[in-house]
Amino acid sequence: MALKVQRYFLPESFQNYNHLVWSAEHKTAAVIDPFDWAAAEHEAQQLGVHLQEIWLTHGHGDHIRGVPANFSGRIIGHVDLASQLNITQPVDQATSFEFAGERIEVLLTPGHIPDHICFFLPNVPALIAGDTLFNAGVGNTRSGDTPTLYRSIQRLKKLPAETQVYNGHDYFLTNLKFTESVVGSTEITRHWISQCEKATPDTRPITTIGDELQYNLFLNTEREEIIKSLDKQGFKTDSSESTFAALRNLRDQW
Repeated sequence: MALKVQRYFLPESFQNYNHLVWSAEHKTAAVIDPFDWAAAEHEAQQLGVHLQEIWLTHGHGDHIRGVPANFSGRIIGHVDLASQLNITQPVDQATSFEFAGERIEVLLTPGHIPDHICFFLPNVPALIAGDTLFNAGVGNTRSGDTPTLYRSIQRLKKLPAETQVYNGHDYFLTNLKFTESVVGSTEITRHWISQCEKATPDTRPITTIGDELQYNLFLNTEREEIIKSLDKQGFKTDSSESTFAALRNLRDQW
């Protein structure tokens, strides 16, 4: 039986989503980036599973604040987090590990912050994207580096189109409105804005890489309408990477 991903919203947070990767067969779960440990335990109880592992995408405070000091299970995270937390399985390169009898791939995705990693579940398929790839957007680079984030995004956009995208914050509607500020209203943006406005943070659509390739500006930096819009605003767009940087700059100001 394949692993499943449970997304849940943390109301008293920075619009954070947390996730459980869980197995009904093994009655076990891993929580990713716990903001609140009690909330993670509640979700696990609702599913009838036990929290046995913690996986961390990066070291920003809102992604590690719920890690218990006395947790006895496996904690997987970037090696740079070992100075803050008891990382029992530190990673500093692309690798894989087994959970509930299935292979999980660790992808190095720096840019938002140097210690960022993502988790890819090939048998679902699903991407636990943290703050690297958002719905209709990407992470900021205030703690990182935009060219590095660009390279990470190029790798993620090549994942199978059916890969479900689970990210760390509910920014979907805001990012769609930013998209329309750049390229105008389109049938695609109107569809997804309607879907988001009918939903709550808990019920926002879960998209795929294929969906994101349709409307996420940062995954489409060679599209003529994006380049023309940025050119009119005086941004440098002589390469895919410079267009990406221009979009990130514009989103920071928006």
